Amino acid sequence: MRFVWHPNRTHVFAINPLGIPFEVVAIEAEQAIQGAFSVGANFSYFSPSDSTRSSFEVKGRLYPNEEAPRVFAVGRGLGAKPILGDADAFDSAPFVYGTARFLIGVAF
Repeated sequence: MRFVWHPNRTHVFAINPLGIPFEVVAIEAEQAIQGAFSVGANFSYFSPSDSTRSSFEVKGRLYPNEEAPRVFAVGRGLGAKPILGDADAFDSAPFVYGTARFLIGVAF
């Protein structure tokens, strides 16, 4: 399916609807800058047991198809995040944990 480029739709707002029943919240906002480049922010909250993790990140993205999102968006991916902090607050700092994302969003 090919999407039509809409120059007025340069913002994307997305959530992870599959994680909500499992106390996993992910919200992402992204702004297309020019061509294949965008900047965005992501907030994640994960609380399946007594330990709770939350993160906020600002990121820049380069899209290999040379077109940043402009219409209905579905994001997915795997990655890793380092945790930096006081060694007394964590078992061993810094450490890395795996991440997975599935987001459904809308462009406006």
